[in-house]
Amino acid sequence: LLASQILVFYGSTDDDADRWLRKVERAAAVHGVNDNVKLLAANGKLQKLARDWYDMEEESTDSWFTFKEVFIKRFRRQVSFTRVIQKAETCRWNSSKEDFLDYAARKIKLFQPLHLEQKSIINLLIGRIQDYAIKSAAAMIYIETVNEFLERMHQATNIFKVNCIEGKKCDLLALIDSGSPVSFIQRSVCKLLFGSDFPYNAVTVQRTLNALQIKVIGQKDIGIRLAELSETSNRVTFNIIDTNNWSIHLILGTDFLFKNDLSLTLKKKAKDNLKLINEVASADIIKIDDFPIALSEIKTDFDPRIRTIVDHLEESEHDKFMLIEGLIYKKDDDKSRFYVPDCMITNILRVYYDNNAHCGVKKVIQGLRNDY
Repeated sequence: LLASQILVFYGSTDDDADRWLRKVERAAAVHGVNDNVKLLAANGKLQKLARDWYDMEEESTDSWFTFKEVFIKRFRRQVSFTRVIQKAETCRWNSSKEDFLDYAARKIKLFQPLHLEQKSIINLLIGRIQDYAIKSAAAMIYIETVNEFLERMHQATNIFKVNCIEGKKCDLLALIDSGSPVSFIQRSVCKLLFGSDFPYNAVTVQRTLNALQIKVIGQKDIGIRLAELSETSNRVTFNIIDTNNWSIHLILGTDFLFKNDLSLTLKKKAKDNLKLINEVASADIIKIDDFPIALSEIKTDFDPRIRTIVDHLEESEHDKFMLIEGLIYKKDDDKSRFYVPDCMITNILRVYYDNNAHCGVKKVIQGLRNDY
């Protein structure tokens, strides 16, 4: 029974030896077995390269303690933080082709060797969302764990067609964001539907979206009909934003859901995906402040100085920096050096400290210099 709950270990470069041993230990603790049974079950799950190694080392691995020692010495890999980040950065989410939870599961698995903190994983997931409106909605979710973030994102990535506004046929897209207390509409959409001189109740409200201060120029009560609820017309008070950057025409917040007595449910597939993500995520849990943080503080992708450099590099070359796979590198005489976002520094130091067997500051600095 214990062996059935242990994953196969092949000994490939993608296998995480430390994580595999931890899973064996956890499964053994649940069943309350001794070290001899634990060793037998673990050995039965070694295949390919790992099996060949064990067959050669069998005499020197006659106890669980010695097995773990020589196993780690043989299969623990040196993790290149830069290489892992580069590989993960190529994993981007296309909302029209893939469910967000499927994207998140792929990306979190790539981050596993780094053992990142939960907040860092959330920031990196947000960083590769292509759609401006969904990215803004994601950045306004303030929670503590990856699983809570993913459940909220599943609700926030429900996109519906709007086929009627105030009795007029239309073909628009609406994002239902259960993390936003209010609903939004682009001013350009209002002009298209109601003309350039449409009336609205003027208000002065500042909203922070994607590190930009965007003024809510007014409010307007509008009746809409979703294609999925074709027999029902729903009314909502929209906050009008003077922007044309969203590919989504409307964002429907919880005010829309409450006013029209609607709710969102998590489908079985989504629950299964959350369970899978819970299995592959191996990060520490950290606490965040109770009050909402500004989007400009999410430094992974929204640092204004770095954002300016990225925008410049996308248009032309720079004498000091270059852009590779969406990442910034500084040009030096000997080699290009990867720019490290502020929120990742602690994780990098921890990875290099662990990889150098906790042998002190000099070893860590030497490892950092080799890669950075």
